Amino acid sequence: MANVFKLKSSFLTLFWLILGGILRLSNINTKPLWTDEFASILYARGDDYSTIPIAQIISAAELLEPLKGYPVYGWQRVSELLIQHNNHPPLYFLIVNTWQRLFPLDPAGYVSIYSTRYLSAFVGIFAILSLYWVAKTTFKSERIAQFSAALIAFSPFHIYLSQEARHYTLMTTLVIFSLGYCLYYINYLIRQKSFSAPFIFSWLGLNICGLLSHYFFGLTIIAEAIALIWLLWRKTIFINKLQLLQLVFVVMGVGSFSLIWITQILPVGYGSTMTDWIRLDMSNWLDFIWPIVQLFYVLMTMIFLLPVQASLWPIAIVSFVIIAIFSIQLYRLWQQSNSNQIIKPQYQALIFFLNRFIVSIWGLFAILTYRFGYDITRGARYSFVYFPAIILLVAITICSFWQQEIPIYFPLQKIFSCFSQSGCRAIAAIFCCSFLGGVSVITNLAYQKPYNPTSIIQKIAVDNQPALILTAYKSTVQTGEMMAIAWEKHQRSSPSDISFTLVPFQTNPKKYDDEINQLTEIIDHQQFKLWVLNLENSLTPKLCEHEQRTRQAGYYGHIYQCTKN
Repeated sequence: MANVFKLKSSFLTLFWLILGGILRLSNINTKPLWTDEFASILYARGDDYSTIPIAQIISAAELLEPLKGYPVYGWQRVSELLIQHNNHPPLYFLIVNTWQRLFPLDPAGYVSIYSTRYLSAFVGIFAILSLYWVAKTTFKSERIAQFSAALIAFSPFHIYLSQEARHYTLMTTLVIFSLGYCLYYINYLIRQKSFSAPFIFSWLGLNICGLLSHYFFGLTIIAEAIALIWLLWRKTIFINKLQLLQLVFVVMGVGSFSLIWITQILPVGYGSTMTDWIRLDMSNWLDFIWPIVQLFYVLMTMIFLLPVQASLWPIAIVSFVIIAIFSIQLYRLWQQSNSNQIIKPQYQALIFFLNRFIVSIWGLFAILTYRFGYDITRGARYSFVYFPAIILLVAITICSFWQQEIPIYFPLQKIFSCFSQSGCRAIAAIFCCSFLGGVSVITNLAYQKPYNPTSIIQKIAVDNQPALILTAYKSTVQTGEMMAIAWEKHQRSSPSDISFTLVPFQTNPKKYDDEINQLTEIIDHQQFKLWVLNLENSLTPKLCEHEQRTRQAGYYGHIYQCTKN
């Protein structure tokens, strides 16, 4: 009988993996690439955009030239480039540098760009299995493990991360294992068992790998430390001298590595201008409130999401109301599970740790946002630092109500009348809404890419005139914005004649006119459209007349009709 149950559990786990894989791989190549994805791909190749000229008219092929062929540079060049010119540690980029060499070039000779998205998707699928294993081995509950696997498989937030050529599914997986080590440690303390040397050294190694992949992993480590101290202070858990020394060894190891990295590896002034986009203005009360709104929106989308970015606004509003109701009801369910003490006593210390870990993360977010002025809630992806803990807590909460009657009502609950208990029906409704959220992401009705150049290419094709696309260059972000348009042209095999130029950024908008006049004089066409993107002010180039304003996802500006004498 035990073997039959084990076989059923294995098939159910495989089902979550397959379903999660389908959700992560569906439509993964249909969504446009955006500037951060280009940055990941190019930095992994050891390229710093320096080959792309500024203040010159270039073709789409010239703009995409850095993507030609396999990576020329190896790990040393990639590491040096990131340390000197980027604000990310190198580990993920070293993996991508090797990964890109495993796939054939496309017919035009470009590196397999979408293979980097596949890497994120495959790591995202592995995260499902990882969370299942951590939940099963730490909570000793097959049901909690299965619910955890299902929730992360359907999670709209995790599916969104899995369809980006970025390092956030890797980070999520590292956070899963880091939390797993902490939960293991707590179990060992409760049972008064000593830790093996491989356990201690692998824990230290995992934390170092996390810091070498993303510096925000440090927030996870700090929050784990706070939660562990909180647990030891409030709960009657005895820690002997050897266990304390082993924990101190891990802490000192991570601290020593961080100190050496900061003082000996990173250059002076590292990252000083690369975080300007998350600076908090605080000029009005909305600037104070908005980070809180963003935090709770991302929190909801970890479990629930519907077509909140549908083109029809009534659908978007109704979708948001439904996910808000689901989230409130789930919170009430969590409250009831805590107040009724229906969760098994052996889980209490683990749940205490997870709750305090999340509170600690939110406290660190608040300090960074309101004390230091860095609003990291602007990047939904940064919530990877605590996302797995939310999944585990929700899995524990709903597991406690399995096959029980509950007074809390969830929308869609009546659909699942095949279950006799209201608790089972509520859980089925939660899974259904979560799955629909995943479908909303893959169908581009939620978590859309911040830049979408598709409509620009379509408009230029309809105009049937040559086009010069211009933007002001402040950093590699603008280069990525233009590369996204050029890549969309390449993907669509558009015959349109499109040229690009990046002009140096000016604080006085009128200074752009002279630069534009020089460029329009040397262009080869008598008539053409001038697209001035991501500049709010209307310009007055002498050969051009203002035609219309334009606004697409991530792009805004003005279109001019230009005629040379």
